[in-house]
Amino acid sequence: MESNETSSSAATPKPPRRIQPLDATVVNRIAAGEVIHRPAHALKELLENAIDAGAARIAVTCRDGGLKLLEVVDDGNGIHRDDLPILCERFTTSKLRAFEDLAAIATYGFRGEALASISHVAHLAVTTRTRDSVCAFRATYCDGKLAPDRPGAPADPKPCAGNQGTVVSVQDLFYNLRNRQRAMKPGEEMALVADTVARYAVHNAHIGFTLRRAGAGAPEVSTNPGASRIDQVRAIYGNAIARELIEIPRTEADRVTYSALVTNPNYATKKLTLLLFINHRLVESATIKRALDRVFEPHLPKGMHPWIYVALDLPPHTVDVNVHPTKKEVHFMHQDHIVDTLVAAVRAALESAGQSRHYKTTTLVPGPAAAPTPEVVSFNPPPPPVGEDAPTPQVRASRTSSAGSLDAWTVPPPTAAATPRRSTPSASAAGSAASTPRIPSSSAARRESHLVRTDSRATTLDQFFTPIRPPPPPKAVTAETPSRPDAVNRRSTGDTELFDGLDGSLPAAPSLPAAVDSDAGAAWVPYAGEERDLGLASIHELRTELDALAAASAADPTDPRRTLLANHTFVGWVHGALVAVQSGTDLYLADVGVLADAWFYQRALELFGNYPAWRLARPVPLADLVAAALELPDANWTPDLPPKPVIAEHIARELVLRRDMLADYFSLEISDDGMLATLPRLLRGYTPAVGGGNLAMLVLRLGTEVDWTAERPCLAGILDEIARFYSPRTLVEDEGAGDGVGVPVRVAEHVLLPALRSLILAPELVAAGFVRLANLHELYKVFERC
Repeated sequence: MESNETSSSAATPKPPRRIQPLDATVVNRIAAGEVIHRPAHALKELLENAIDAGAARIAVTCRDGGLKLLEVVDDGNGIHRDDLPILCERFTTSKLRAFEDLAAIATYGFRGEALASISHVAHLAVTTRTRDSVCAFRATYCDGKLAPDRPGAPADPKPCAGNQGTVVSVQDLFYNLRNRQRAMKPGEEMALVADTVARYAVHNAHIGFTLRRAGAGAPEVSTNPGASRIDQVRAIYGNAIARELIEIPRTEADRVTYSALVTNPNYATKKLTLLLFINHRLVESATIKRALDRVFEPHLPKGMHPWIYVALDLPPHTVDVNVHPTKKEVHFMHQDHIVDTLVAAVRAALESAGQSRHYKTTTLVPGPAAAPTPEVVSFNPPPPPVGEDAPTPQVRASRTSSAGSLDAWTVPPPTAAATPRRSTPSASAAGSAASTPRIPSSSAARRESHLVRTDSRATTLDQFFTPIRPPPPPKAVTAETPSRPDAVNRRSTGDTELFDGLDGSLPAAPSLPAAVDSDAGAAWVPYAGEERDLGLASIHELRTELDALAAASAADPTDPRRTLLANHTFVGWVHGALVAVQSGTDLYLADVGVLADAWFYQRALELFGNYPAWRLARPVPLADLVAAALELPDANWTPDLPPKPVIAEHIARELVLRRDMLADYFSLEISDDGMLATLPRLLRGYTPAVGGGNLAMLVLRLGTEVDWTAERPCLAGILDEIARFYSPRTLVEDEGAGDGVGVPVRVAEHVLLPALRSLILAPELVAAGFVRLANLHELYKVFERC
C-alpha cells in the first residue's frame, strides 16, 4: 500500500516555479560581474575616466595584482561635491544626455556603469577636488550608495586635504565573489595590469603614466608627458623594439585616418603584440590582427611575429561602441575597405624598409694549414675543463633582463661542398686533393647533413679579421699611482668623464687588474679569509629554487636546453654583445649579456659570503658615484624628484649604515666616510667593465632598487645588482678600444663562454638569449630541392 502511494506521488507533475523579480543587489552584482571580469578591466575603466577628465599625469598603485588594492591618482578636472551622492549609481554619467548623442560620442565612457559595478564587488573610496574648490572631499561607497567609512559615522562626503584631481581607491576586489577571487593569481593579474597601463601610455603619449607595486621603490612603468610615441615605446617595451620601429605617419584616406608603428624585419618574437586603438579606444579585432600578421609572414622566420601599434580614426557615426560589456570590441562600417587600406600601408612600409637594409657578405678563403695526418672529424666537442671556478649547475628563476633582445640576422647560404673540409695550406692549393685530409671510410652510411664542424683548427670568423697585438701588461697599481698615466690629466673616458663638473676633487676612474692574464696566478681567497656557511634561511631558499629548476631540466634527457650551451662551439663575434655559436647542427645568435646576467646571478648566489675581493686602485666616494650616475639617462631622474646632491648624500649615507653587512656578505668594503674600496670577484680571468657609468649605476641601484626592509628581497636584490654589474653590455675587439666600457671578445670567448656551459636554461631565458639562424638538416633539404 505504501509503495503504491509513493509511485502515485512521483507521477504527479510539480507545479511550475513562479517568476519573481530579483533583488536589486543581486541584479547589480550580476551586472558588475559582466563589466568587471578582473582587476585589469577595473583599471581600464578608471584610466579612461582619468583621461576623459583631462589628466596630464596618472599614477597607478597595485597590491597583489590589484586584488587587494588598485588606486588611480590623476590631476584632472575632479568631481563636483554635489555629484558625489549619485557618483556610483548605475547609468549616471556626465558624457551623455540623449540616445542620439551615442552616434557622435567622443569620450571613453558613456554608460555610467564602471564605478557602479566596482562598488558592488569591492570597497570603493573617492577623494576629489575641483579647480575652484577650497578643499577636497572624500566619499566611500558600497553597493552603489554612499557608505560611512567607519561604523556610526555619517555617510556624507567629508572635507579633507587634497590636490586637484581625483583619487579612486579600490580595495578587496571581488571580496563577495570568493570563487572568482580564488581563481585569480596575483602574478598573472599584475602582468595584465602592467600591459593595460603600457598600452594606454603608448597611445596617450601626452600623458605621464606611472605604475608601481604598493611599497616598492622603482615603478613597473614610468613615462614622461609630452614625449614622442617612439620614446614612450622605448621607455616601456625597451630599446630592442624602439630601435626597429617603422613609423607610418598620420594619413587621411577614404573613410579612415590612420597612423601606425610597426617593427621592421630585424625584430621578431614568438607572440604577436598588437596595440589597436579605434577612435582612441583600446579594442581587439581578430580580423585586423590576422590581416596584419599575414603581411609579415614573407619577412619573418616561420612562427615569428612582429610588434604593431595602430590608431584608426573613423567617423563616429560609422562606429558602434555599445556592443560589449567591457567595451573591448566595436563594430564599424566598411570594415573590409579599411582593413585593405591599412594592410597596403603596412606592406609598403615593410617593402621600403627592406630596400634600405644593408648586408655584408664575405667570400670564404682557406684558413690556416691543417694537420698533415688524416683524422676523423669529431661530432661532439670535448667537455669543458673542470677547475676550481667551475660552478654547480644552477639557473636563475623568474629573471627578466633589461638587456636588449636579439636582432634577426640574414645568413648567407653555405658552400656547395657536400662534406666538411679542413682549411688548405694556401689559396693556390685549394683545389688540390693532396691538400685536403682524407677521412677514413666507415661501415655505417655517412650522412652529410649530420657532419658538424667542431675542430678548433677549422675556419672561424676570427680568421677574416686582422689580428690585433695584445696590449702590454698593466703596470703595478698603487695608492699613489693611477692605473692609467693620463687618468689625472685626460678625464674623458670611462667613469671619469661622468665626474666632470662635480667638485673637481674626484680621483680618476677606479682600476681593476686586467682580465685573463694578470690574475692567472692569484690566490682565490675569500674576503673573510676562509670559506664558511652562514646558514641564512633566505639564501637556502633561493638555492633550493634554483636546484629545483635545474633538476626539472635534467630530468628530461631530450630537453635541448641541456645541450644548447654545454656543447656549444664559438663561431665569432657579430655585434655589440651578440655572438654566433654552434650547437649540434644548429647555428644560433646568442646574447652574451642576457646569458651572463643569469649566470653571474647563479655564481653570486653560489659564492655568497665567500667572495674574493677586487681592491680598487684608490677608494672612490659613494656620493660622487651616485651623482655621476644621476647624470645618465638610465637613472630616469626628473625635476620633480629631490635634487641630485640630496639623493647622492642620502644613498651614500644609507650604504655606509649597512657597510658591515655589505663587507661581510658581499665583499663590498666601505669606509666610515663613504669611500668604496673593494668589489666582489666572481670569475677568475674576468674583469667587469667599470667604465661607461657601470660602476656608478651599481651604487645608485643598490640605493634605489634594493628592498632593505626584509632579508630575502634585500639579499636577492643585491645579488641581482651584482650580476647586472658583471654582465657585459657590449664586446670590443681591441682590448684598449673600449676603455673600460666593454669586455674584450678574447675574454668572452676563452673565459666567459666556457663558464656559461654550466648554465641550465629556463624557457624564458632561451627565448631572450638565443635566435636560431640556420639548421644543417633544413639547409640540405633546400639544396635537395634545388
